[in-house]
This record gives sequence, C-alpha cells and structure tokens, in this order.
Amino acid sequence: PDPGLSVAPMYEPPKGMTPAEAGALVDDAVDPRDITSTIVDLAVRGYIKIEETQDTTLLVFHSKDYIFHLLKPKAEWNNLAPHEQVMMENIYAGGGTQTRLSSLKNHFYTAIPAIKSDIKSALRSKGMYLLDPDSANAYSIGGAIASVAVFLIMQFTGYKDVFSSGLLLVVSGIISAIIWWLFTRQMSARTMQGARTRIQVLGFQEFMNRVDADRLKRMPPDTFEKYLPYAMALGVEHNWAKAFAGIVQNPPT
Repeated sequence: PDPGLSVAPMYEPPKGMTPAEAGALVDDAVDPRDITSTIVDLAVRGYIKIEETQDTTLLVFHSKDYIFHLLKPKAEWNNLAPHEQVMMENIYAGGGTQTRLSSLKNHFYTAIPAIKSDIKSALRSKGMYLLDPDSANAYSIGGAIASVAVFLIMQFTGYKDVFSSGLLLVVSGIISAIIWWLFTRQMSARTMQGARTRIQVLGFQEFMNRVDADRLKRMPPDTFEKYLPYAMALGVEHNWAKAFAGIVQNPPT
C-alpha cells in the first residue's frame, strides 16, 4: 500500500522496534548486519559487555578477538525479544559468564535460521506484514511457476505450439521475467502500518546519515551508543561514527 508519506528526518527510531526488526523492515530480509547489530544492542542495554583483545602466537602474530562478558543472568532475560533470547542462549551455550567470538564459529551458525524466523514473526505480529517476507516470496515464485506451467501444458499436450520460435521465446521470457521481478519487489505483503513504519525507519536512517555536529552537541551524552545498533542495521554506522568525531571524548562502556 502507498503510505501517503514522504521520507523526512526522524530523530529516534519507531517505538517498539529493535535494530534487527528495523533493518529487516527496510529491505524485507534479515541480513548479517541485523544480527550483528543485535549483539551490540544487547551490550548497550547492559546484558553483555564486549571486550576487544589481542592474542599473540609463538611467532608473535597478533590476532584480534572479542570476549562477550555476561552481565545479566538468564533469570533476567524475560524482557528480551524471542530472537534476542535465542542469540543469548547460543552465545552462552557452553555455560559460564564469558565467551570468545572466535569460539562461536563452529556452532552459532545453526541458530541463524531460528533468529531470522523470530525476527520476521515479530514483524508480522506487530502488524507490519500480512505474511512474513519468506511466505510472500514463495507466493511470488509459485505465481511464476504457474504462469510458465500454462504454456508448458499447451506445448506438451499438442494444444498449441508455443515454442516454435527460439528467438521469440527468449525475448518473451526475458520481458516476462522483468515484469515479474518488478511486481515482486513491490508486492512484499506489507500492511499500511508496515509501509508507514518503514518510512519512519528511512527517516531515522536519513537523520543518522546527515546529522550535523551542532545538533549532536544538544543531544544526550549516550546518543552515540544508544543509536549505534540502529546505524549498523541500516548500514550507516560509518557516517554515524564520523559525525561524533571530536564530540565523544570517552569510549562507550
């Protein structure tokens, strides 16, 4: 649906939207950066602490790693979104209160499908979609298959020879594929609420992309780290960090 709104700078994200949900709503997909932003958001909210460390080998090679320190026990995870709980459970799957990023490489990938599914389900439950994006894509692909099947049936039943010209077949196929692709991009099963919330997210992205130093100086001291996860999910973290050059004197906790 047409939201009836144009993108204008918004100075905060939509209420009740996590960074991963905001990033997924913009492009109808859960990208790796959405998952990464969730880890940083958990640190901002005080659930974990991220410590950068340098490991030195026998050959004096330095390799960078990160240690995730657990600050809140599992009993205090009740306020987390489902995808955030899945991430916490998999980060600390071995028990204990700290985990190295490098140690997650062998098992964390198995949690990615569940995390993506939870993010999309949350968006649908919040009224952003009539169907989750994967189901909408399945309908689109099903429509393409059904369209092609009609011509295949006519050809193989002898009703009509539709594949007699190879050149015409190729040209028609390319044109049809382009039309299908253009409609699929627009028909993502977003609701009116979802379309309007997406405009708000894009407005917040615009603000983070073009914010000026004068406005930042008037904002609360924790603005940089508070909105950093959203900047990561929306792909503007470099501009967001650059805007705070000379303003943030101490590293975020």
